[in-house]
Amino acid sequence: MPSLYHISKDLISVYNSVESKYNNTIETHQDNILNFNYDIDKISMIYTGWKCFTKDLKQKIAVKFKSCPEGTLLITLSHSISEFDSSWKVIAEIRRAMSWGSAVLIIHVKVLNEKK
Repeated sequence: MPSLYHISKDLISVYNSVESKYNNTIETHQDNILNFNYDIDKISMIYTGWKCFTKDLKQKIAVKFKSCPEGTLLITLSHSISEFDSSWKVIAEIRRAMSWGSAVLIIHVKVLNEKK
């Protein structure tokens, strides 16, 4: 998804050009998510376009995201991570047009000690 990555860089440029009341740092990365060597407990939002990933790969990604802090937002395409890890709560599902057709963006939030 090189074009999506370039769009994210453009968004950061715009964000940095306006005075932000939040004083946050935004970083984007295009990488193999399983080999990603970033301190995941400092991440606040993740997007993964995993619509066509195998179930096995999704399971491995879910394990990788286990240490995300409470409140982390995760956006996936068409399939929820909740199937693999119940600490992710779906907060929105939005159907959007994509270049190949339509897909559902599923927005999750990481919750700890979720009561069943």
